This record gives sequence, structure tokens and C-alpha cells, in this order.
Amino acid sequence: MRLVPPLEELAAAKNAARADDCEITLLDVACGNFRFARFLADQLDRYSWRVYGIDSCDDLAEYAPQELERVHTTFTHHDVISALVTSDKQTPSGAEKWNNLPSQEFDAVVCFGFMHHVPTYELRQRLMSLLVGAVCPGGVVAVSFWRFLSDRKLALKAEKTTQVGQHHLKLEMHNEQDKLLGWQASTEEFRYCHSFEHEEIDALIATVADRSKLIDRYVADGKSGLLNEYVVLRRS
Repeated sequence: MRLVPPLEELAAAKNAARADDCEITLLDVACGNFRFARFLADQLDRYSWRVYGIDSCDDLAEYAPQELERVHTTFTHHDVISALVTSDKQTPSGAEKWNNLPSQEFDAVVCFGFMHHVPTYELRQRLMSLLVGAVCPGGVVAVSFWRFLSDRKLALKAEKTTQVGQHHLKLEMHNEQDKLLGWQASTEEFRYCHSFEHEEIDALIATVADRSKLIDRYVADGKSGLLNEYVVLRRS
């Protein structure tokens, strides 16, 4: 994975500055079952990591790995979208409290498989600002953007499910990139998802360009290899 080199560089630099083996702190926004902690244990086990995961789904967090030798996890319940909606619109910065986590400046922040659930461009912009604001200078931020409408099969399925969902929920959706997707086999549960285009990702990167530098950007995943676009930033 192309995220390994910048994280390894970050970890090596922090350890070189210390006489002892220190923990690299990482905030995993919408951590789910701490899948990324397992990734660190598999790919970067030369270093010690402290992964602070936040998510609104406590059940998933119960599957966090318990016996990883050099990766330790801490879970905090936090509804990110509710916090974005109620936060001060004038100060969307790292000063935002991530539910009183012990660190407000992490060495790295990751946010995978979540941005597409954030409604409206304004809230997505606010989240980008918070992610960049949560890392210390030189820290790394990695975000994924789902592009499911780039896949013809998924696009057709999303269109059909959206029509059913709008009728069932009695609502209208006016943004062509906003869709309702199903949940497992249920015919009455729907998930809001936004499919990103390159231009919107460009715009979101631009909103944090005064505090960060783009160090990598690539597409991956799915049979086409194009389903997700990844953006990796370094805090200025």
C-alpha cells in the first residue's frame, strides 16, 4: 500500500529524535473494527503505535485486536457527523475536541470508508479541516473518497436503490452524486452515500492547502482499480 512509505518515514524520524523506542500516535476516524491497526501490525511492526479510534458503532469496536505486540488501541465513542453539524462553523480547526481524547495533536490521522457518508459539501470541508488540524506539524493525514458511480454495475444498482429509498422514506435528493444504498439483505434500511468526482476532491484539498501539502494521490480498489481515490497530506 502506498501509505506505508510516508508513515514509515514519519515513524523513523520520530524514533531518531528520541533515545528510547517511542509510540507513534495515530487517530483513526470512523475506525470500525480497527482494521487499520491490524494493517500497522502487518506492515509497520518495526515501530510502536498507539491508535486512538473514534466511531459511533460500539459493536464494531468490540472486534478490536487485543494481542498485537506493538500496536495498542484505545476506543472512544464519538458521533463524528453529529459533532460536525453542531460544531462552531467559524472555528473548524484542530481545537475541536475529539470527545476529550488525551492528545489533540497526533502524529498521523486516517479516515477511510467514511467521507462518503458525510452529507453536504460544507460538512465534508469542515471534516477535512478537522483532520488536518488534528496532526502536529510534519504529521500525515490520509483520506479515502469512494467513487462508486464510476463503476457501471454499482451505479445502476445505486440508482435503483435510490428510487426505492426515496419512495420509502418520502424524500427527494437533488445532487446527482448523492445516492441511497441498501444495507445487507434489508429492504427497509438505507445508507446515504456520496460518490466523489475528481473536481470535488480537488476543491476539498484546496481548502486545507494553507496548512498542508499534498504528498500522494492515487486510485485503487475494486475490479477496476478505480473505486476509491486516496489523498495523503503532510501538515505544514
